[in-house]
Amino acid sequence: MSKRSYGQDCALALGLDVIGERWTLLIIRGLLIGPKRYSELQDQLSGIGTNLLATRLRELVEHGVAQKTDAGYELTERGEALRPIVHALIRWGHQFRHLAPDVALGRPEWDMLALEAAFRPERAEGVETTIDLTLSGYRFHVVICDCTARCIQGASEDADATATTTTRTLMAIGDGRQSLGDAIKTGVLDLQGSRRAFRQLFRLFELGPN
Repeated sequence: MSKRSYGQDCALALGLDVIGERWTLLIIRGLLIGPKRYSELQDQLSGIGTNLLATRLRELVEHGVAQKTDAGYELTERGEALRPIVHALIRWGHQFRHLAPDVALGRPEWDMLALEAAFRPERAEGVETTIDLTLSGYRFHVVICDCTARCIQGASEDADATATTTTRTLMAIGDGRQSLGDAIKTGVLDLQGSRRAFRQLFRLFELGPN
């Protein structure tokens, strides 16, 4: 038994023995977005020591949550099963956004995972679409099919719409502070392809009022 173990015969406690240490879930957050090299993870986790990151990664590999490949570190099937759990934590943690410090590290790829967490599958019956998004220089695409949504790094070859903007603008359109037409007209949003497909974002994801 690990010296950090809760020492309890309880599934919750046993799960926390594996992923409950400081920084571990944030490492998993990075790997949910895609494979990462050690240096990339360290760059995203300002404040973590080199030895501590190595320890956390070794523990995740030992427990079968992650594996080391030619691309760096990536999640195994066991690790990928944490996706809906991380989504739920993101949705729950959103109520505490006001506690974020004035100067805080943020990255567009974290917004990508937050967008995935905001998906409303009950609104997606019969919808199949792909939307390319570039948020503050970070490009990914959203694939909606069979009432599921995945956000994937990089561009899609057959997107129905391609948009370049910022997270701030996307949220402003979603909550009604800015219209889609005004965003395009003022140049804060560049939209190519189907405007109807792009509007799906605001119906299928919790980005603002319906």
